[in-house]
Amino acid sequence: MAKESFEMIASEIVGWCKDHECWDNTAIYFNGKCWATWPSWAGETGEKIAEHVYEYANKDPRSYFEFANLETLSMSFEGGLYTILNSYWENEVRLKWFEDFNDLFKRHGYYFEQGDAWNLSIYEN
Repeated sequence: MAKESFEMIASEIVGWCKDHECWDNTAIYFNGKCWATWPSWAGETGEKIAEHVYEYANKDPRSYFEFANLETLSMSFEGGLYTILNSYWENEVRLKWFEDFNDLFKRHGYYFEQGDAWNLSIYEN
């Protein structure tokens, strides 16, 4: 998939997370950069590209978690998204949101796998 397409997927993830009030403590790594919810990171100020979205150049997800996929897109998360992805079976709303989140990737020909409870990477179907 073209690098531009991973930016499109990342944009959809941000929108989905904002719509489901779970765009908190989240970072999306793709194309050698990272979109995160925090405005500063280890003394670096992110470029604000949208409301509560800051871009950082040259961020390698392998510096933060082992199971990153540099060829596609990887994420780390806490807060709301963590709850959705790790306790979706607890009620029908979370199950629906989990399925919707999964469908976001399926529409693009990908699926996600969690490496740890707090990160994931996507792979081609």
